[in-house]
Amino acid sequence: MSAAAPQPTPTAATIESPRAQAAVCERCELYLEAEQTVFGEGPVGAQLMLVGEQPGDREDRAGHPFVGLRAGSWMTRWHAPRSTERTST
Repeated sequence: MSAAAPQPTPTAATIESPRAQAAVCERCELYLEAEQTVFGEGPVGAQLMLVGEQPGDREDRAGHPFVGLRAGSWMTRWHAPRSTERTST
């Protein structure tokens, strides 16, 4: 069995395509009650990526992930002792 070929590092161009597709997606009923798509954000080359289960109502209204009361405060508490910023993940 041969080793898998290394995957290319994502670029802004490759990230924007699924973001645009998600913004107009109507393949399931989730879009019916949503204000907008809550797509990922942060640097393309981040060393850490956090994936949420689904956006809550505050994330839906803001259009940004992890801004709700529980998730947003958890993110702030997680970053504080590490001297990192939310924009780095």
